[in-house]
Amino acid sequence: MQQLIDGGLFKEICPVLDKPNNDWATWARTVCNLRMGITRSPAVDQTQIRSAIFIAKDCAGDRFLVPFALMLLGLRSQRKDDEKIAKAFRAMFTNEELNLGEIKYDVEAKRVLDGGTSVMEELKRFQELMEMINTSSNDAAEKERQGDIATISDSFVRLSTNQSPNVVFSSRRRRIVKKPEETRYKV
Repeated sequence: MQQLIDGGLFKEICPVLDKPNNDWATWARTVCNLRMGITRSPAVDQTQIRSAIFIAKDCAGDRFLVPFALMLLGLRSQRKDDEKIAKAFRAMFTNEELNLGEIKYDVEAKRVLDGGTSVMEELKRFQELMEMINTSSNDAAEKERQGDIATISDSFVRLSTNQSPNVVFSSRRRRIVKKPEETRYKV
């Protein structure tokens, strides 16, 4: 917990929890208020995104760095922040690091409220962020593959049309013709 606090959890990610004389007994109410405030929180800035990533690096290690950072941002961000978050993550991580395919999360996490079930806002937001990053990563990887395929195709087109000055290419098949053996007659 101290790593989370030292990393900026209360200063950058959840400033509403950074109150003097914080009483643990009232944290449940504070968390409920925070949960309701997720939909009304101000836009996330680059400092908060970076702080979430650094906290995740310190607390979760490399394997769960991206999901942990997204979990923290799920406490603070809204859908209007998606593009900003995606750009920041694409700038800081490779497509391979952003590929979350093998990481599973409980998309059906529900909580009983007043006799019914309701998805917790922070879990719903976490799911949205995970899917957004995974889709963004897959789209970027697909564009990269398409670019590679186009480059290779262009190379073959240049070769086949003999546009390359360094390569001589003929599309005709070579025929090997054997010389007929001379027949010598003995007399």
